[in-house]
This record gives sequence, C-alpha cells and structure tokens, in this order.
Amino acid sequence: MRVLFACYPAHAHLLPLVTTAWGLQSAGHDVRVASFHGLSSTISAAGLIPVPLGDPDAIEARFLEDAGLPSGTDEIDRYAKALAIEPHERDAWDVFFQYMLLPCGDYLREDRQEAADLVAFARTWQPDLVIYDPTFPIAAIAAKACGAAQARFLLGPDIYAWSLDRLAAYRQQVLDAGLEENPLGALIAPVAERLGVEMGDDLLYGHFSLDAVSPGLRMPTSAKTVPVRYVPFAGSAELPGWLYTKPERPRVAVSLGVSTRQAFTGSHVRDEAERGENALTFDMNPEVSRLTMLMEAVAELDIEVVATLSEGQLAGLPPLPANVRAVHYLPLPQLLATCSAVVYHGGIGTLAAATGAAVPQLIFDTGEAARVVVTVAEDGSVEYAMPDKKVEATWVSNFVIDRGAGERLNHKTQTVEEIRKLVQQVVENPSYREGARALRDEWLATPGPNDIVPTLEVLAAHHRTR
Repeated sequence: MRVLFACYPAHAHLLPLVTTAWGLQSAGHDVRVASFHGLSSTISAAGLIPVPLGDPDAIEARFLEDAGLPSGTDEIDRYAKALAIEPHERDAWDVFFQYMLLPCGDYLREDRQEAADLVAFARTWQPDLVIYDPTFPIAAIAAKACGAAQARFLLGPDIYAWSLDRLAAYRQQVLDAGLEENPLGALIAPVAERLGVEMGDDLLYGHFSLDAVSPGLRMPTSAKTVPVRYVPFAGSAELPGWLYTKPERPRVAVSLGVSTRQAFTGSHVRDEAERGENALTFDMNPEVSRLTMLMEAVAELDIEVVATLSEGQLAGLPPLPANVRAVHYLPLPQLLATCSAVVYHGGIGTLAAATGAAVPQLIFDTGEAARVVVTVAEDGSVEYAMPDKKVEATWVSNFVIDRGAGERLNHKTQTVEEIRKLVQQVVENPSYREGARALRDEWLATPGPNDIVPTLEVLAAHHRTR
C-alpha cells in the first residue's frame, strides 16, 4: 500500500516518525513524508522520500511577523470554568489552548499554500493511509480528500483528544459562556470547506492513533489507539573515537533537546536574520541559570560529563569545568549507550532514548504551572512570560520517579550542593539502574514499528473509502 506521513516542520516532530516509516518501507510499502519544503533535506537524510509543500521562497509560518501568539489567561480561564477543569487538570488544558493550537493554525492560514499542495498531492498519489503529527491537521484534510485512512501519531500524552472530549462533553456550557465550541475545529473547518472536504470528527481525532507514549504517560480519552514502541532516532553523525572506548569513570550526558537548540538560531529551515520580530524565539540564553548551577555541581564529582550543547546554549555560561566535554551534537542513542546517567529538559524524545538505553535519569523540572502568562502594559505592548521548564517536564519527571528510574532537578529550589548530591546519588545508587532496566522492559513489551505493520494494513483497508 501507499503510506503518506506528514508533520510540522521541526526536527522534534519528524524524528519520532522515522522508525515507523522505516518499518512500513522495509515491509515493502511505498512511503512518502510531506512537510514544509525546508524540511526536505532532513527527510532525505533519514532515508525517506520527501514531498515538499509550499512556496520554495516562503519562510516557515511560525516566523512570520503576524504568526499566532499564546492567548491571554482571561479566555483560558473562561473555558476552564465552563469545562469544570479541576486544578490537577489545568496544565493539560493550558497546554492545549496556549501551545498546541498555535502550530495547528500555522498552515491553516488562507495566505499559505501548503494545505492546497498536500490535498493536490494526495488526490494525485492516492495514499491508502495517512499518518500525521497532530500539530499538522492539514494532513487530516488531505486524507479525507483522497479517501485514505488516517491516523494521528502521538508524540506525547494525548492532550488533544482529552481536550476535544472535554469540549464535546461540556458543549452547552461552553456555548452558554459565549465561547467557540471547538477551537481546533474552528481552525480546520474553513480550510477544509475551501478545499472541498466536509468537516467531521475524523479531522479532529483521525480514524485511529499510533500511540508511542509509555502507558504511565497516557491520558484517558475516547480515541482508538494502536500502541507502538517509540524507537528513538536522532539523526546521523560521524562519531568521535572516544565514544567507542569505555569511559574511565562514570559518564553523564547533558541534553536540552533539539527544539531548544533551534530556538537560539531561529528555525532549522531558514536563516535567523529573516526571523519575524514577534516569533517566540530567544534573544538571550534562558538556560544560563540551570546550566550554571549544574556545571558548578558536577565540577567536584569524579565523573565525566558530555554536554551536547550548541554555541547558543553555551553563551553566557562561565568556563566549563575540566571534567565537562561540550560537543555540538551527538545522536543521543549512541551517546547514552556509554553513559551511567542523563540530565535533560524533560522532553519525550530524550525520555525515549534514555528508556531504550536503560539509563537513570535526572530531569530539569521546576514544577511550576505550564501556562504562558500574558501581560498587556499601559502602552499596549504585550509581554509573554514562559515557564522555566519544558511543557511536559512535570509529567515526565513524575513518570520516571514513580518507576524508580531517576530524580527531579529544580534549580529554583535546590542548592548547588543538593544538585551535586542528587547527581552522585543517581549515578552511584544501583536502585536507579534497576528502575531504568524495568522501564526498558516495559518499553520492549510494546510492539515495535515492524510489529504493527500487519495491523496498519488491516486498519487502512477498513477505513479507506475508495
């Protein structure tokens, strides 16, 4: 069969799809990967065939001067009240409304041609199955336009389906509050109508979802899922010779993830100089505080630290300790195979790599609310205060701690000495290694990308309409 993958143009959204695409391709299926044209070289480098979308001279939508920005807390609060959101549920709702709707809308704009390009390609190529990143809903429109089965690929807890379920359950209360009954549907419907596709729940949920999230991170939803093991792929690179030899003392990796790395230089698909003034990127290195404390903490430990940090992420830091080696990039699966622990930002991709390597984990997590605080000054200017953690860090740290595979690092409440003791504890205490091995066993019990191919063949045949 023909399988079309589609994703938002970011490495962190493409890389999780790669091994599943390989599984289908190695089974003899014809696979293509569609995204904004700037991601084509990365898709090709992964051994897959790209379908470039959009004007080759256009810049990525997120970096336009009029790109969408997070909504203020007033509207979110009104929804939360209408939806009877409990305090322990608030982070999930805020993440959906402030973070997830933004990328969903980037390529649903009337002045962008990516949706039309993807629909035209789908109608011509006639895929049997479309697998897409939920932040790229133009793929759902394209799937329906050509009669293909469609599946979302879940890159984390299914906050989308959880929020959509809640909106459906409290539809009348939302309408009574004078709010849009389905903010995601309101983004998708006009584009679908313009391209001759009828709006429906299939454009919101897909026919089913590939769930690459560990069971302990899943959310209760009405979505039908096919579990799949998140086999990490982090690109390729020429590995240094020292990585092939056993380290003389415990090696600890430090990673802040590919998304954070790209934020310091604008998008990976365009030049920083073209970045719009309103883009949510960093003019200063926000990692200075926690990295400075971490480096001071590890300086006195008898360990070797390998920090995969770019020049932007190193900017503003004091000189690194003698036992810290900074490298611009190393694929995490290869690096972690030599490590006794990993310190990271709490991203799902790094969690998968650490789980596969059975490495104990230390996660940066301040535990604060995930919401973006929007402040409007008297002169009308708007300021956006981002939380000092990755959005999913608290979910990930709780999950890892519950399984005895690691600990949380909070640079806002812990001292350098406390951080030093935690690093030493996780490196030396064998219980964390046992927890990490149990986590890997759970991961290995989930069907791999090759294992689910027969299931996808059956589901594609069942759901396609031609």
